[in-house]
Amino acid sequence: MNLFIEAGLKAGDKTIVHAGASGVGTTAIQLCKAFGASSFVTVGSKDKLRACIELGASGGFNRHDGSFLETAKTFAGESGVDVILDPVGAGYLSDNLSLLGLGGRLVLIGLMGGIKAELDLAQMMMKRARIIGSTLRTRPVTEKAVVMAQLEEKVWPKIVNQEIKPIIEAVFPITGIADAHDLVASDTTTGKVILTVDH
Repeated sequence: MNLFIEAGLKAGDKTIVHAGASGVGTTAIQLCKAFGASSFVTVGSKDKLRACIELGASGGFNRHDGSFLETAKTFAGESGVDVILDPVGAGYLSDNLSLLGLGGRLVLIGLMGGIKAELDLAQMMMKRARIIGSTLRTRPVTEKAVVMAQLEEKVWPKIVNQEIKPIIEAVFPITGIADAHDLVASDTTTGKVILTVDH
């Protein structure tokens, strides 16, 4: 939904995926690769960066090493990036806008880095950039149905042939929920942590 329906991602586009080792991030990397776009990720460790590159990211940056901006500029090149998928929000807004190329699209899907930031409106206008706020949860069923139909038609065949696959860090029984939460809180995971329920 966020990459294709909201941002209009197409083959040849350059994409930045923040939190690239998350469940959303690992899926976005694979979607970019499967549909002919390149991706650059920001992550929280060298191991996560390595995992993202193995999934198909062209490059990335460990956020604990400082600002991702200069390394991402190398990926962006003179034309800038076409799409940025961002769960961070305010903390990355200025750098994201700097990286967008002409007609670039920034899709905000989370606010881990805050909800308020200053925006350089002149830069946004000159680039004809679009900032898109997106969440699936509050959409009406009719819109969710459109997303599901697109998923079934375009993405599901790539899941069936395992070109795109879920990345699972660990599986816990529902009774191990405290351990699962501790693992997620450790910020060492790549992909999803799953809880199973016995019937």
